[in-house]
Amino acid sequence: MDKEKAPKEKNRSKRSSFLLLPQLITTLIGTCIGIFLTIGVTYCSEKNDKEEMARKSVLMTIHNLDVSIRSMETLVVEMARQDSIFSYVRENYASGQSVGEDTLDLFISSLYSHNVHPIDTSAEDIFSTNFEIWRYIDDPKVIGRIANCYSIMNKCASEYERIEKEKYDSFINFYDSCSPAVRQSDEEMAQELLSQNRVIRIIEAMPAEIKLLRQLIDSAKALNERNKKELGVSQAELDEIGELI
Repeated sequence: MDKEKAPKEKNRSKRSSFLLLPQLITTLIGTCIGIFLTIGVTYCSEKNDKEEMARKSVLMTIHNLDVSIRSMETLVVEMARQDSIFSYVRENYASGQSVGEDTLDLFISSLYSHNVHPIDTSAEDIFSTNFEIWRYIDDPKVIGRIANCYSIMNKCASEYERIEKEKYDSFINFYDSCSPAVRQSDEEMAQELLSQNRVIRIIEAMPAEIKLLRQLIDSAKALNERNKKELGVSQAELDEIGELI
């Protein structure tokens, strides 16, 4: 009986093993699928997050360029206003005509006013160092246009700072050397300023410098607008990203 039971126990054990094997295989497959799904979902989630962050970084970059362009346009409008005042005062004095006190005050203040144009490089730095953005864009031409845009705007900023510094330095040098009597009269000060070669050179160069800055701004704007079109960037997206900054 014991000998008969032994084979039966062995057969039962084998049947149990055969029954457990599919369960183990099923469990193993299920576990593997679960792992793969978890990894896949995590990867997709991370991939989507990366793509979303890359998209936002691109939007921030384009928005930053828009702001820089508008800011420079405002400064050039102010330069054009000053150029009109310089030309008006110079032409009137050259023809022996009088100039009103308010205009003389604007003439003098336009020479010594020194507007600072802060350059925000944060978006440019992110664009330059974040390869996820480059991978997201996946278009060398778009990347090249963004880089050129920043290069042009940096050129605008450096030219503007140079012009402002020359204008301010020329006035300070004159003011430090002129007599107290001249300082008390806007008319005498204006006439003395117009006798300074350095001041005349600045006034004469102003129209060409304004033209150059406008050409640079137009080039940057054209590049940025083309990128908006090719990347499918809407103004609503830019306005939204602008609210977050």
